[in-house]
Amino acid sequence: MTDGIKARDIAEECIRRELFGPINESEFRGFPIAVDGSKVSLSRAEAENRPVHDRETGEEILKHGTPLRRYAVGILHGMRDENLESIEEEMINVSKGESASASENPGEHKKRGKKPSPTLEAALNEEDFDLTAANQRRPSSMGLTFKLDLEVSNRLSIAFRGAFYEALQVSIDGQKRPETWWVRRPFEVEGRLVCQSDGKHSNSGQSVQLYLKDGQEPANLDLKAQCFVRSIPGYTRGNQVIVSVVVRNMSVRDDSAHAVFQSHLSVSTDVQGALLPYDSSVVRGQTDELEVQTLRLLYRNKQSYAIGHGCAADWNDSHNPTVLTGEVLPTYEVESLSADVYFTNSSGVREKLAISMSGLANFESQACSQVDVLLEQYEQWIRNREADAELLEAPYCSAAHSNLSKCRKALARMKHGWRLVKEDDLARTAFCLANKAMNIQRFRSKIPLRKATISGRSVTFPQGPSDQDEGTGTWRPFQIGFILATIPDVLKTPNKNVLENANDIVDLIFFPTGGGKTEAYLGVAAFSLLSRRLRDKTDAGTDIIMRYTLRLLTTQQFLRAASLICVLDDIRSKNEGLLGSHRIQIGVWLGGSVTPNTWAQALRTLSDLRKNRSSSSNLFLVNRCPWCGAQMGIVEGKRKPTCLGYRKTDDRARTEFICPDKQCRFSDEPLPIKVVDEDLYQDPPSLVIATVDKFALLAWNPAARALFGMQGNERRFSPPSLIIQDEFHLISGPLGSMVGLYETVVQDLCKMEQDGRTQYPKIICSTATIRRYEKQVRDVFGRIDSDVELFPPQGLDEGRSFFAETALNEDGKPAPGRKYLGIYSGSLSSMQSLQVRVASASLQAGRLLRTMNLDDKAVDGYWTNLNFFNSLRELGNTVSLIESDVRDYLQGIRRRDGSNLRWPENVMELTSRKQTDEIPKALDELSMGCQSRESIDVCLASNIIEVGVDVDRLALMTVVGQPKTVGQYIQVTGRVGRNPGKAPGLVLTLYGSSKPRDRSHFEKFRTFHQSLYAQVEPTSVTPFSRSVLKRALHAVLISIIRQRFDFNIKPSEFPEREFQYAVGVFRDRAREQANVACRDGLLDTSIEDRLMEAVHEIEELWKAWDKPEWEKQRDDEFYDDALLRRAGSYVDSQFADECWETPTSMRAVDAECQLKIDRYLEEA
Repeated sequence: MTDGIKARDIAEECIRRELFGPINESEFRGFPIAVDGSKVSLSRAEAENRPVHDRETGEEILKHGTPLRRYAVGILHGMRDENLESIEEEMINVSKGESASASENPGEHKKRGKKPSPTLEAALNEEDFDLTAANQRRPSSMGLTFKLDLEVSNRLSIAFRGAFYEALQVSIDGQKRPETWWVRRPFEVEGRLVCQSDGKHSNSGQSVQLYLKDGQEPANLDLKAQCFVRSIPGYTRGNQVIVSVVVRNMSVRDDSAHAVFQSHLSVSTDVQGALLPYDSSVVRGQTDELEVQTLRLLYRNKQSYAIGHGCAADWNDSHNPTVLTGEVLPTYEVESLSADVYFTNSSGVREKLAISMSGLANFESQACSQVDVLLEQYEQWIRNREADAELLEAPYCSAAHSNLSKCRKALARMKHGWRLVKEDDLARTAFCLANKAMNIQRFRSKIPLRKATISGRSVTFPQGPSDQDEGTGTWRPFQIGFILATIPDVLKTPNKNVLENANDIVDLIFFPTGGGKTEAYLGVAAFSLLSRRLRDKTDAGTDIIMRYTLRLLTTQQFLRAASLICVLDDIRSKNEGLLGSHRIQIGVWLGGSVTPNTWAQALRTLSDLRKNRSSSSNLFLVNRCPWCGAQMGIVEGKRKPTCLGYRKTDDRARTEFICPDKQCRFSDEPLPIKVVDEDLYQDPPSLVIATVDKFALLAWNPAARALFGMQGNERRFSPPSLIIQDEFHLISGPLGSMVGLYETVVQDLCKMEQDGRTQYPKIICSTATIRRYEKQVRDVFGRIDSDVELFPPQGLDEGRSFFAETALNEDGKPAPGRKYLGIYSGSLSSMQSLQVRVASASLQAGRLLRTMNLDDKAVDGYWTNLNFFNSLRELGNTVSLIESDVRDYLQGIRRRDGSNLRWPENVMELTSRKQTDEIPKALDELSMGCQSRESIDVCLASNIIEVGVDVDRLALMTVVGQPKTVGQYIQVTGRVGRNPGKAPGLVLTLYGSSKPRDRSHFEKFRTFHQSLYAQVEPTSVTPFSRSVLKRALHAVLISIIRQRFDFNIKPSEFPEREFQYAVGVFRDRAREQANVACRDGLLDTSIEDRLMEAVHEIEELWKAWDKPEWEKQRDDEFYDDALLRRAGSYVDSQFADECWETPTSMRAVDAECQLKIDRYLEEA
């Protein structure tokens, strides 16, 4: 067992011990006390020992408080007196209801408005039994529901183990009154029963006699077990039935002496095959839908065998279980996937396939042979899977053949790309230079921050890397495979053979979080930039638009991509004959609150930073040199902070970046980075990184046409040829619908006529969680005729696609994966109480790990607890909990156990409330290990961490409440355990007892977690819905007019020709969308009619208003001359209906106003 697994087990045990109670039967903790009867006499010295246990049995003794106050989960409470009568009545009603529902008289179903259902859920819904005691606050029962084949075996064994606490009256020398302590008494009971059914009727509850198997007879407890057997509606044979086993604590008092603790239920049969898969398919949808068939194929071995009630159901075997258990703290470990590929070499030795970047950069024979091996191994893998597919059951054959045909297509694309590299000079040169760039980029992007030391006027840095250092990077097989597959699409050359099928494929990289998707599409980006320069070294405009949805992701990926651009520009400078003299640069196109949009704003920002104005935020984003890692921005000095790396140009009219380390390659020449909008328009960079929201400004600023190759009214460069959309699953809902409408504009501005055909940009998307991706691509990008290819294509089993397989240790056993621990408490009054206990236990777990002889990285992984919240309100409440309640609870732990405490000293809040320049600093702080005094103890985060937080040291997370979507749950929990070899992930999922959805996820914990990706919800994108057209159709029409036609065009004279061109662009797409909707059998085929109705209204209003300006001028107090006004801005009511409210962002924008208190009036 590795230190990482040991550390995780210890952390998990600390959580269990705090919430559940003793785990090991012979757990001796603290000092022994002789217990004889219910009264004990102790000296003061003996009474002050802590903790203490029973000398004879080793069981714990609770000195402070009651057991009900001490523990939070696994408790079956006694039933209050006033509840008994109502429960008995419910049982009688259930019995009658079951008899009625099982009646052969079909008229009874009709009277009750219910029809027999062939599904098992129907059996539960129509013939429900009493489980209210499992779902209510302070539950008194727990149970399991499963499917049983009576012909295989009708005999079941029930085992229930738990503990009760016996009160001790402890007399202490010098004290007048005795104290009440509680000693633990474990027990185990079991019972056997024979299930019977006539196939027509359901029984009303069969009592099961429980016998003491081990431990002490619980005198104060009244445990009852019942078995309910139901026939399945619509199922004619009586051999398969639904069985529910329930254990109840029928004690008449709800106090510590009458409660059961550390509860655990198991139901078993001695014959395999008697327990059948529970018909609760996690894959919802029409069975004739190919994607549904594919998911059922991939997850055919992930069967569900039970549902819990007041507990989570688990089973002992994935295929033929014989034991079902009810777990109060369930766990499930998701397999860790490896992107490594192994093959057997000529010597018969199993070898890892490592494709050297530097080897491919020099086109060395050994590296090239590794690529050949990759293609050969993939082809052999496909042949093996095709043989396996022949053995599948009929329902899976169609999906299997579809998957493997896609694998064949991917292989053909990779072979085609590799053949081009070998045979075409331009392709080979671009490929070699791209490999060289990616190799150096990987090395330079991982250089740690080199902090500056300021002494007087001198600035020094730790020794940095040499400019000649290149690193020894290797490609993951799926990365190089993806690059090869896209080469035929990206490469543009007059050779028609090479142009085969170019730009007709939209690629979607679908790989688990942390698998290396970013490096895959950066490799394609490098190849695209270089091939464009090799074709025409003067074609130096924007070639790539890289888009994100969240500014956290944008700023973090910007710093990574900046390293690549620095490397590419360095390569260009040494090969100007091939790549030209125009620099390869990167630009950031974001909002004014994130980056300076004008030179004036940039100069003000620089002045504020130099004057150390505390209210000023750093809008320049660059906090380190992407080439050498030298610190940039504000640096604390002995006297005052100093601003490093930003300076004014020689004409004092602009700003630029310069590395402050004089030893750096970019200390004399400015870094190839642009963050000011006006700079991007004047000298468009090769790669533009933007948020999708920024494209709403196309209607406002015609200068943005420079990013599409235009200068004024003339074409200066080719338009962008590659669009990369990361985290594609986030382009959904209202945001996705707006993006889909504006994307029509982007596609039109990027299209280019060449050799008699219209070429559109290559599109690459990336995500780890998505459903119905083909429809989403079609709805967002409007690429109706393009094929959408998933890479890598899926095989026959979930998580096994050749390029991704189950990670194995050296001994051949599965490597540790991410473990999920479900925590649900019906005994505590609120989620906040549960949070306090979990936070305290995790803090103490970190302290305990520090005292053990374990690897530093293993300990460090569980030092910082990353907390995720579904809302800022919940997060804000937790800030108060940590400041007060957690500290109080830790004091209670000290009083109880005498433990040394770890206080939550360094607490970070990572939300959208942070300014953009603070986010990189926060990520750097999260990267600090536990050896640093500045290491974060608890990080409270919102959905800002859903994407883009890549901190390898983090291994512990608390998820407070089930996230809104499964995709978000996968993405968020993927932030931890990214280095499973050192510290495998541990996710603590807290479920709210008052939320039915949370309780449902808890009771189906294993079913849910063993098939996470199958349950990702399909997304909806409707760019031609009425609400979207009303909000933004006028804006996108104006965007085309202002970006494609005369730079100085005015709205005063209605631009008929230009307007009709723009309308035609959208009409063509609407017709294509309608044709697809009709082909798919959808009802909404009136897309074109809806569009043209909105177009006619826009045309009429535009002509009627006859406004001379596009937007309000500075000296215009009102909007009487403006056609557009910014969404959310104030306008006088008399002008509100005479101009269009036009978005500057694609998200919801509400009108805002500021209220300022000018003076206070004293009370009379």
